Amino acid sequence: MYTIEEGRYLVGLARKTMTDYLMTEAVLKVPEDCPENLKAKAGVFVTLHTYPEGGLRGCIGFPEPIMPLCDALINAAISA
Repeated sequence: MYTIEEGRYLVGLARKTMTDYLMTEAVLKVPEDCPENLKAKAGVFVTLHTYPEGGLRGCIGFPEPIMPLCDALINAAISA
């Protein structure tokens, strides 16, 4: 189980990943301040919606815990 703060961290990481990738085409590395709890292998899913309509823009994820959560989130955010 993750805390609200960890959830906020993950959402912020996904947003930063997408912004950086769209602006520079550089893939973000896992930040050094990534909480230790988020370095464990875990599944992740990223869904993008249009604004303000809320339509589905893209979604992808890794349902199985095949890589550390922050790494999986970065990969899924770019792919979404």
